[in-house]
Amino acid sequence: MLLLRSSTQRVCTCCLLIVPLLLNQEVGELSAQVRLRWKFRAGQQLQLRISQQATTTTSVNNRPLAITSALEMDVDWTVGKLTPRGGAEVTQQFSRLAIKFQAPEAEPVEYDSQRDKNPTGQLLRIANRIQPLLDSPFRVNVGDRGQIREVLSGPVTTQTVDSPRLKRFISAEQLANVLRQSNLLLPEMPVAMGDSWETDSVQVSPLGKVKLTTVYTYKGTQQRGGRETALIVLKTTLEQAKASAESSDKAGRLTQHIQAGEIYFDVEAGYLKSSQVRQKRTTEKLYRGQRIETVDQSSTTLQITVL
Repeated sequence: MLLLRSSTQRVCTCCLLIVPLLLNQEVGELSAQVRLRWKFRAGQQLQLRISQQATTTTSVNNRPLAITSALEMDVDWTVGKLTPRGGAEVTQQFSRLAIKFQAPEAEPVEYDSQRDKNPTGQLLRIANRIQPLLDSPFRVNVGDRGQIREVLSGPVTTQTVDSPRLKRFISAEQLANVLRQSNLLLPEMPVAMGDSWETDSVQVSPLGKVKLTTVYTYKGTQQRGGRETALIVLKTTLEQAKASAESSDKAGRLTQHIQAGEIYFDVEAGYLKSSQVRQKRTTEKLYRGQRIETVDQSSTTLQITVL
């Protein structure tokens, strides 16, 4: 009887020791979670600087032809009225657009909206396409997770890009695509190391309708420039909508798509500090019996500064 009582006491003592350990572990796991949210302030001003280096290589019957390009955009944000649930009305405006591209056996073309005030010739045609974007601020209602709730007013795009070569680089659709690559939708719930969330969207592209699925994974916090930043890695998959054989031959067929990157988010200040996204996409189509393969590769970086 004495032995049984002694054993029971030891079991109870062990339980009393284990329970606090388990509770401490659970509290530690909860404290390791972080809630990622934009923290808008009325009157706040931010500047986004986006840079993209890209190469498009087109091969006709295995004979490659490459075009390189560099795109830089400065976009100014001004936070206006704050909205319920942590959102805000934000006025966005392009303050600078610069483009440089080089085609084989041709002189490079380079235009900077801040530098080239009196362009002529081909640069004038580029300026005429870009200027409406620079002159047209637009307002959006942004949620605290970074989601666009409503477009209150959009940029004026009265000019159209009639050159296929220019359209690839400076059309409104292309600029929106570059901005989209740098965007981030924050998770709805607090996250811990290794947690993932995803977003889906359907877009119209030269391939027809495509579905993009982006998976974000939280990798913990790091000190960058004296600030605690959350590291988020992303991976995007692209799925081409099913189409008839005839339309597939005209638009092309997706054979490879790789898109991945890293995003750094300032947890305390509540804004996206920087990101880098790399993409490679390969398509092919038949034209008059010839196989045409196009490989698009790009690297897009974003830096945000609070003014």
